[in-house]
Amino acid sequence: MSKESLFSRLMFGKSSRSTGKNPFMRLFFVRHGETEANRDKIAAGRMHSPLTENGIQQAKALGVALENLAFQRYVTSDMERARKTAQLVSPSSAFSLESRLREMGKGAREGYPKVMMHEDATRMRNLEGKTIPLLESDDQVWERVSDWLIELLVDIPTINKGNFMGPHSALVITHAGIIRTVCSRLLSGQMPKAIDTSRVGVNGTGKNHLSIPNCSVTIITISVPREILTLSLEDIERKYQGNTIWDIVTASLDELTLTTNNTVCK
Repeated sequence: MSKESLFSRLMFGKSSRSTGKNPFMRLFFVRHGETEANRDKIAAGRMHSPLTENGIQQAKALGVALENLAFQRYVTSDMERARKTAQLVSPSSAFSLESRLREMGKGAREGYPKVMMHEDATRMRNLEGKTIPLLESDDQVWERVSDWLIELLVDIPTINKGNFMGPHSALVITHAGIIRTVCSRLLSGQMPKAIDTSRVGVNGTGKNHLSIPNCSVTIITISVPREILTLSLEDIERKYQGNTIWDIVTASLDELTLTTNNTVCK
C-alpha cells in the first residue's frame, strides 16, 4: 500500500467517523518491527531480541506513512524493540515509556521455537539448569493494560486544555500479545468471525487467533460519556451500581492490522 493510500485510510476512512456528543480517545496501536526472534520463529516474550534490518525498514516505512498525522500522546513499551521502533517511526516525538505495555511473559517457552509446548520447554530448561521466566495469563496482562488505558481516558480533559471533544489520539508502540488482548477484551463482538478471541494459553496462540504483523496499525476508538470524566473511579462504580469503566465506555474497531504493504488480517 502506498504512503498516500495508507494515509487516506488512516485519515479519511472509518477511523474518522463521528463518535457523537461524547469525548473519545482514538488509539493507534502499532506492533514493533520485525525482530530476530520473529524472523527465526522463536517465542520472545520478555526476552530481548533486536530489530532485523527488515524490521528497521518496516518502522521507517510506517513513519513515512504517518508523518502528516498529529497525535496528542506518544507512548511506547519500555522494551528495547518497541523503543527502537518508536524512534524510527517518529524520531522527533517525545515518547513516554510505559512498563505496563511490555509483552506478555511467556514463561519457559521464551527463547525456544514457538512450536515447542510449555511442558517440553519447562523440561528442557530444567535439564539445562535454566531459570523459568515470568509466565503471564491473559487476565494478568489485561489487568495492567487496563490500568494504563483507564489513566489515559481519565486524562482526556487535560489533553487539549479542557476541550473535551478533541482531538484526542495516541500513537502506541507495543507488542502482539498486548494488541491481541486489548482486541479480545474490548472488541470480541466486532472481530472477523474466523478469528478465535478466546484466551491465549501457556502454549501460545492457535492458528485462528488474531495475527498481528510487525509494524501493523490497529485503530480503536473509545467513546467516554462526558459526565464520568468529572468523577473518580470510586464514584463511577458507586453511581453505576458497581460496574467498571469498561461497562460504560464504548469501544469501536476502526482498522485491524493495517500495514504499508496492505497485509490485513481477515
